[in-house]
Amino acid sequence: MPWVRVDDHFPDHHKLAELGDLAPLGGWLALCGLAWCNRQLTDGRIPKAQVHRLASFRHVAVAGTTVDAEAVAEALVRVGLWDVTADGRAYQIHDYHHYQPSKAEVLAERARNAARKRRDGPTGRYMGSTAVGTDGTPAGTWTRPVPVPDPKYPVPKTPDTQAAADAAGPRVATTPLGARREHLSHACCGRVCLPAVLYTEFVRLHGGDEPTARAYVSAFFKAHDPPASAGPIGDDAFTFWRRTWAAHHPSVAPDARTITQAQRRHAGAAAEAAFLAAKDAP
Repeated sequence: MPWVRVDDHFPDHHKLAELGDLAPLGGWLALCGLAWCNRQLTDGRIPKAQVHRLASFRHVAVAGTTVDAEAVAEALVRVGLWDVTADGRAYQIHDYHHYQPSKAEVLAERARNAARKRRDGPTGRYMGSTAVGTDGTPAGTWTRPVPVPDPKYPVPKTPDTQAAADAAGPRVATTPLGARREHLSHACCGRVCLPAVLYTEFVRLHGGDEPTARAYVSAFFKAHDPPASAGPIGDDAFTFWRRTWAAHHPSVAPDARTITQAQRRHAGAAAEAAFLAAKDAP
């Protein structure tokens, strides 16, 4: 929207001082005229029929004499703040374009803003080229997927999505995933997650350089993580993976004492997760 530009010395302007007792009313009418012209984009022209709508001075008396808006407007003409147009049907604010933007300038600025919004989007951030791609969308425009996946609230798995997940294989990470509390102590997540302490123990038991050992344990997890169709495993994750590793590596079985301690910690974390889930349940 347009703004009115007024010098902060306007109340002390010598032309207002020449109005005498009418200075307060004249100053207010002059400001109302500026605001109306900027809003209507008239380039400072005020029809005489509009003056009484700008400011009403009904029941206002100055020095015992009742005044109206038309009388105050004539006083503004007398001191040089307003002029009368050549056709005599309107007033023209004196030197309007010295301080206020013209109609052409305002419309040009609005066109530039509209073009910027079309290019940058409603957020005001650059969204890419305005050229149209082969699919009919603006080329270079970045859009977020809807809905945005939130790891805190996973999408419930249907038979189709579960089959797709089984076909894709387990998700493997050498650091805890952290998406859900119960996965914080897991190194590899799938149907039966591999606890981080077991992952570290298997890497140590494999021996050799660490990158090769890590790659081997990750591949071992992918190869032996049971699919959903395999049914219940009948054991907790520690027992399942310890037994599976021992079956394929009989000469390098994991340290039972270390695993037993880790199992106790894992059981405590699982109990805490179950308690929090029950607490947050509606």
